[in-house]
Amino acid sequence: MSLLEGVISLTRYRVTSSPAELSEEFIAERIKRNAFVDIDNTADEESIGWVEVLDPFAASFEPYSFKFGEIIALGMRVDKRTVAPKVVNRYLALAEAELQKTSENRLRSEERRELKARIRLDLMRRVPVNTKTIEVCWFLDRGEVWLTSSGGKDREYFEELWRMTFDMGLMMKVPFVLAGQLLPAGASNDLLEKVKPAALFGGREG
Repeated sequence: MSLLEGVISLTRYRVTSSPAELSEEFIAERIKRNAFVDIDNTADEESIGWVEVLDPFAASFEPYSFKFGEIIALGMRVDKRTVAPKVVNRYLALAEAELQKTSENRLRSEERRELKARIRLDLMRRVPVNTKTIEVCWFLDRGEVWLTSSGGKDREYFEELWRMTFDMGLMMKVPFVLAGQLLPAGASNDLLEKVKPAALFGGREG
């Protein structure tokens, strides 16, 4: 669990809209509706959904498993498998060569596409699934969400899953926005635009 590790990457969001009441039942029902679906025994390439934060292989979502005081803690599990195009083409060439032994006619374009699709499907079923879990903490009392990743693709997955689950708006807290929240009362954001970059190390000039 990355939240318990010494160093993590973090993306912070502000919840920009929410229902009038966020009951445990409401949250649990929405989470279960978008729980992770296993693809081990399928030929699917990708699956993304919620799991319990302390167990990426559990998704019962009883309130005690995701609500800790004013914090909702979840895991976003991403399972992916891929087959490189060159691998598919290799097996396609072998299959075509085998067919040529029993027929002098070359495959038509449509037949070749169908054969390639079948080969890719068969290969996908045999490729191990790569699993990745990213923790999400939703601070209900201050309307803030933490994602333990700063990768662009991870943020894309999370933002789409969040929208599908809760139908609430999110705004990423970039450094400029965070700095604006630390300004004294009544101060304008124009002050931030006048800030100049400064070196934070003790190097010599020249």
